[in-house]
Amino acid sequence: MSKKIAILTQPLIFNYGGILQNFALQYVLKTLGCEVTTINRIRKPSDLKILIGKIKQLLFNHHQNKLIFNSQKAEIYKHTKAFIDKNIQYIDAVNSTNESLRNICENNYDAIIVGSDQVWRPQYVNNIYNEFFDFLADNSKIKKYAYAASFGADKWMFTDEQTARCKELIQKFEAVSVREDSGVLLCADFLDKEACAVIDPTLLVPKEVYEALCSQFEKIDYSKKHLFTYVLDQSAGKDKLINDIVVNYNFEHTTNQAKFSLEGNKDKEFVLEDFIYPEIEGWLRGFRDADFIITDSFHGTVFSIIFNKPFFAIVNEQRGASRFQSLLAKLQLEDRLITSNTEISDELFNKKIDFEKVNSLLGDLKSKALDFLNTIVK
Repeated sequence: MSKKIAILTQPLIFNYGGILQNFALQYVLKTLGCEVTTINRIRKPSDLKILIGKIKQLLFNHHQNKLIFNSQKAEIYKHTKAFIDKNIQYIDAVNSTNESLRNICENNYDAIIVGSDQVWRPQYVNNIYNEFFDFLADNSKIKKYAYAASFGADKWMFTDEQTARCKELIQKFEAVSVREDSGVLLCADFLDKEACAVIDPTLLVPKEVYEALCSQFEKIDYSKKHLFTYVLDQSAGKDKLINDIVVNYNFEHTTNQAKFSLEGNKDKEFVLEDFIYPEIEGWLRGFRDADFIITDSFHGTVFSIIFNKPFFAIVNEQRGASRFQSLLAKLQLEDRLITSNTEISDELFNKKIDFEKVNSLLGDLKSKALDFLNTIVK
């Protein structure tokens, strides 16, 4: 009889990397013979609450995110929703409580995994204690694990109260793995728990699986070399760096993003089409067909590596630099990490990546990660 496993991760809504890491973890666990379901915890305020929020925002200007109604959100996220529905086994837990999560889990699963992504970064989650399974009864028979859980930073960001409670909860885990080397130290120093470092699950899935996902997108016959970019946090410095590379090295430039995100764009005129997220499959096609990639995204960096493409990763301090540094150090690719102020010389740009070596190093990391996942299955 196959083991039934539940996964907790960041909400599956629009984040390409977050969606694909969950797809990947499910894919690997299924290949190991498990039945897998993601408990998709999403917050869905009523349109009345959204209207009240818009009025408060107008009066007090307390945050810069654009607030829109649920029907507009559904249109903006229709492509990512279609991918999730097709490729991920999940149940929605809307406005979940400890009681509702406990009812979903108890007597339905043999094990529960938190991960991957920045699930242990308090600022990025609704309730940090849920990420340590506080909703399960003390006598629950469900085995608890963490796979590639990320703190998102190399500094401790929990309050004293959060530290004490999470330290207590994590002792009930059967085994803990984190995504960055710094996370191993944070677990030991602040949670008194031994952990090992494993790679993001997207790196465990063969490239051919991702190629199959985007197979309906034929390769475009570009007239020049093709630069693909995926930039989460736009800035004048990044725009200049990309434009200089386009001009200096004669690239044709494409991307696969919404023109604007809802984050930080309160004052942007709301034209629905400008906010719609394109297909994830088209995003994968961008990596597949690129001659060169520039990204400030962790998963943008990951997929550049998966598709063996030359790339630069612009360090993203705001979203967590340690994620980039840990992965690239393991693959001896530290020189691919730049800032928006880096002077791109011909020597740096033309330096070849030894992907035969990278893939060999990655193979060793895959073996370690699969060993960890096998402990859950067995």
